[in-house]
Amino acid sequence: MIKWPNGNQNNIVFNDCYLFDARMNFGVVSEESILEAICLDEGVLIPDIKSKWQSLEVTLDNLRCYRIITNSTNSQIYIYALSYALS
Repeated sequence: MIKWPNGNQNNIVFNDCYLFDARMNFGVVSEESILEAICLDEGVLIPDIKSKWQSLEVTLDNLRCYRIITNSTNSQIYIYALSYALS
């Protein structure tokens, strides 16, 4: 659940996810928030993921890296997926 500054709330769903990499930091006890969220056309692991799946004849031309950095702990979450949707 994402709570936006204007009071709205949404769930975010990543579709056709091929890799999830969570680099979490701990030690801060507080309600977490998102410092930065960005969609990258070129993530560090995109070529490796595409290569792995190409051998199975799966084309991932639209693969994106969604990076989320948290505010309190500076944790970094990388989600490699074809798309996302808010509900």
